[in-house]
Amino acid sequence: MSDQNYKIRKELKHEWYLIIIFLLIIAITILAYPHLPEEIATHWNLDGKPNGFSSRFEGVSIIPLITLALYILMLVAPSLDPRKENYLKFLKAYRLIKLGLFLFLLGIQLLVIVFNLGYNVNIGKITTLGLGILFALLGIYLPQIKHNYFIGIKTPWTLANEKVWHETHRLGGKLFLISGILIMLSVFLPDKPRFWLLMILLIGSSLIAMVYSYFLFKKENK
Repeated sequence: MSDQNYKIRKELKHEWYLIIIFLLIIAITILAYPHLPEEIATHWNLDGKPNGFSSRFEGVSIIPLITLALYILMLVAPSLDPRKENYLKFLKAYRLIKLGLFLFLLGIQLLVIVFNLGYNVNIGKITTLGLGILFALLGIYLPQIKHNYFIGIKTPWTLANEKVWHETHRLGGKLFLISGILIMLSVFLPDKPRFWLLMILLIGSSLIAMVYSYFLFKKENK
């Protein structure tokens, strides 16, 4: 193991709280499992009505599996990345982004379980609020992410030029932060307008950042 890999792995060992969140997801799922119906809702339409169902085992297994896969991927990514030396420069941002993702997945699992236990919860509004917080978090920490191949706004142009990467992430951070705040405020809108605003903000902010990186790259290479 290289000295760089050793330093990264040593720093990542401090992320015990991610394991606790994962174990909490497992514990909640195991405790709720016997009380859930054989078939549970796993998808909802724009009006907040369930329109997709799965078996109990399949329905409650999705989030734990996604969380485990995400943990493994984000644990090994710095060691595999050709720009691994840059991770030490943004480890705090990397940790907080992972924490935000894990808390969001925990929230989704709780929502699915609570809804299928018969409680009246507004899945759409609560999920929208969670997405807004997650996007705002990404907006705050995106500008701190240094050039790498696994996390961030990865376009052919940001990967090819560090200055383009830096400037794109500065703009992307502002776009994601503004989008996150607007998404959180959209919980006061009716279901359908809220959904379409969510789509416009999520897709629009990403597209603007991608197009910006292209034109900035062309400008840099004139």
